Amino acid sequence: MDKDRSLPRSYRPIRLLSVMGKVFERVLLVGRLARVLERRRSRAQFGFVKGLGIQGAWVRVKQVVEWSEKKYVLGIFVDFTGAFDNLSWNAVLSKLMEVGRKEIKVWASYFRDRKVCVVEGVNEVERIYLWTGGLEHDDGWVVRRDWKKGDIVCGVCG
Repeated sequence: MDKDRSLPRSYRPIRLLSVMGKVFERVLLVGRLARVLERRRSRAQFGFVKGLGIQGAWVRVKQVVEWSEKKYVLGIFVDFTGAFDNLSWNAVLSKLMEVGRKEIKVWASYFRDRKVCVVEGVNEVERIYLWTGGLEHDDGWVVRRDWKKGDIVCGVCG
């Protein structure tokens, strides 16, 4: 699909999660949060679930069509563009509070003091953001969401 190069939303920065970040998320997620989240997960969720994916979703659609006793079956498919890119840290923290997680302060600390490096042409601009629930900075930049490639949490808390 061709994207309009003049629109900022056509570009997505590549952000890599450090090995320590992945270890941290796995220890907290797999060790403590996975069982709670699994009980709360919708059976209709196929993304970000071990052993499930788009193939499983299509198998489920096929089953519904085959099992239907009606002559016609209507399917509505929605693609929420950038759904996890736009998941705010506050939403994740709220979901964690909702399920009564004691390590909420640890997660809030994990989101704090994020650093973003922006490269424009040959100029590299380093911006440091102190996260306080979406604080606006003097230069107009707002950081409320910054999911890195490889983040485990955004898929299971969304």
